[in-house]
Amino acid sequence: MKRHRILALLLAAMLTLAPAMAFAQADNPTSIGEPIVRSTDDQAIDQSIDLQATYTTLNIPGAELYSEAFDVLDIVNQHRTAEGLRALSMDASLLEDAMQRAAETVVSYSHTRPNGTLCFTISGKMMAENIAAGQRSAAEVMTSWMNSPGHHDNIMNPSYTSIGIGCYRAQDGAIYWVQCFSPSGASAAAQPADTEAVRSVEVYTGHVNPNISVNIPGAGAGASSAIVPLGFHNSIILRGINAGEQGWTPGYVISSDSFKWSSSNESIMSVTADGTIGAHKTGTVTITGISGGLQIDIYLTVAEGSPFSDVLQDAWYADAVAFASSNGLITGYSDSDRFGVGDTMTRAQMATILWRIAEPGASGDNVANTTGLSDVESNVWYTAAANWAVENGVITGVTSDNGPTRFAPNDPITREQFAVILARFADADLAAVDDSAFQALVDHDSASSWSAESLAWAVEQKLINGVDDNGTLYLQPHNPVTREQAATILMNAYGADILP
Repeated sequence: MKRHRILALLLAAMLTLAPAMAFAQADNPTSIGEPIVRSTDDQAIDQSIDLQATYTTLNIPGAELYSEAFDVLDIVNQHRTAEGLRALSMDASLLEDAMQRAAETVVSYSHTRPNGTLCFTISGKMMAENIAAGQRSAAEVMTSWMNSPGHHDNIMNPSYTSIGIGCYRAQDGAIYWVQCFSPSGASAAAQPADTEAVRSVEVYTGHVNPNISVNIPGAGAGASSAIVPLGFHNSIILRGINAGEQGWTPGYVISSDSFKWSSSNESIMSVTADGTIGAHKTGTVTITGISGGLQIDIYLTVAEGSPFSDVLQDAWYADAVAFASSNGLITGYSDSDRFGVGDTMTRAQMATILWRIAEPGASGDNVANTTGLSDVESNVWYTAAANWAVENGVITGVTSDNGPTRFAPNDPITREQFAVILARFADADLAAVDDSAFQALVDHDSASSWSAESLAWAVEQKLINGVDDNGTLYLQPHNPVTREQAATILMNAYGADILP
């Protein structure tokens, strides 16, 4: 069997100065696909598809938003009853079919299913389908559909009596919407609770190219191979590009257990069924994943010491860099073998680190700025992290004299800002802090009033131990945090069970 090889070399990192992985984005934040209605001329299968070819099943993690689906039903029936039409009933089987179709549109935003068959093959009941992507609520998607003549006609068709509605939020945060209409009587569906789910989507690779790319957080990138240190332990992350025909092409997450993984040498590096790899001894190894007609080859080198050219093996920060990179907290720059020792950490990077810890596996593609702070860009690598940080009170912004509050994403983060943000993230009990170690640092009184309690907590917890200058320890609260200092603080926070 000939398989499509997806990747010959891993060269990606989880957090860099620029986004490590970019995906094609839609021109607009939302999209509605042209509606489709079944007719006697419709062919259930696209005749250009070679049905003898190989199929692959991709597991797509996300959330089934049944509450939004039933909100859509309420709005549909408000419009229908206002025009004297009978209300539609949510049919139990069509509800399931529509939710499956919503997950399928994560992979291919089209009325042709990822396996190459038309949407009607999912149910003999369905006579029409509306799809949409990117709208954030039932009201928003219904406005989009009702303002489009074809979608409006499907919603208001007097011959339809039942409906199934799917609403699936992929891990990149984009929401996919499907309506399946039927003239058949409904088997009434109760409203299930919203739930995290993994939907299996059959893909015919001759019809859909998922454009899968691979990321292993913490893998330092070399010139011709990905290099990881001994003891490295992390998970393979897979992403695809939506292959739709409607111009909606964001990236999405694929569960690594969609593939059967193997190692060319288990004594050098092992790999589990869910795609977690562990480095046991030095050497070069190929990690291979197979799913139907798709094959992923990842070439890795396990090396002693640091994989980064700018990290000295006996440096005070060497262990912290190894810890941070191996756990995907801070990694080297894309297309470089440098960690960035001496380079400053930005506020956007700090927010992204904590967001990744709080929301493992989350993605921030195609996300609008909801912070209320004008200097946060939409649809960039840190947008989702900024939204999360502001929403959860982890970052409140920087206020200048007589100026607006800013997120200041590209500003270097100072040591006192780092302490405050980390204390908020950990929900630290600042009132119970013993500040004697803080008071012992000669420049402690130079800390800003708003940061003193958090700095005292960070010093007490041994997250920040001071900067040694000829035997004297200085707090240096206003100095920017370098990448190796950030790695050290994060390692200390994990060691103190402050971070999970």
